[in-house]
Amino acid sequence: MTRELRPSQIAKVREHLTQAVLRAIERAPSSQRKLAREAGVSDVLLVQLRRGDFQATAAVAEKLAGVLEKWGSECRDAARRIRAAARRVPTPRTRGQR
Repeated sequence: MTRELRPSQIAKVREHLTQAVLRAIERAPSSQRKLAREAGVSDVLLVQLRRGDFQATAAVAEKLAGVLEKWGSECRDAARRIRAAARRVPTPRTRGQR
């Protein structure tokens, strides 16, 4: 059973969500515009969030989180491929061993 939240509690929860979204936007490995496009939200909406004109909704937060998780996974996979390729490059120490 979910307990009822009072309006003041709802405002605090929405503010916490908005702050989490803003931190994620700042740390995103791309432009704000590209993040918005990939998430299927307006880049104007992200500007409004940053200006404080609008608070994040759960739907917007979920869309942004999905894109960031996808990018994180892709970056992690790319890093693994780079490291694997680098291990195959002969070095002065390993040249005589192959």
